[in-house]
Amino acid sequence: MITVAVLERLNARRQDKQELTRLKALLGSNEAVVTKIAISELRARGWLRDGSLRDASLFRANLSSSDLEEADLSGANLGKANLSGADLRKANLAHANLNNATLPDGTIWTPITDMTRFTDPAHPDFWSNKDLSSFDDFNDFDDF
Repeated sequence: MITVAVLERLNARRQDKQELTRLKALLGSNEAVVTKIAISELRARGWLRDGSLRDASLFRANLSSSDLEEADLSGANLGKANLSGADLRKANLAHANLNNATLPDGTIWTPITDMTRFTDPAHPDFWSNKDLSSFDDFNDFDDF
């Protein structure tokens, strides 16, 4: 009986590892819809915040307008990623590669960029994707 329980647990771990690998691949997509689905699944499983995405390869990922609040992306390769409009509140981006990434405010990352402006709500110049909400009324240009 104990052997069966151990085997079931090992099988569940293997399946979780395979699912995490699949979701990481989806998160690295250049299609925003695909990355949003991956983020939703990663958040539901607790993998967005638990360190499962540390050192993830997200080069050129389209994470625009994504909810990455409290995500642990430390050490991740976000080079040339599109983070425009993304919610990065309390995200951990320590040692992440952001070379040529488009930041939430639409600017391009440079070595002197203060990322706490996007991750720390207490920052005096904190940028929030809520700043874009005033433009919601102007998304239908058929009337002009």
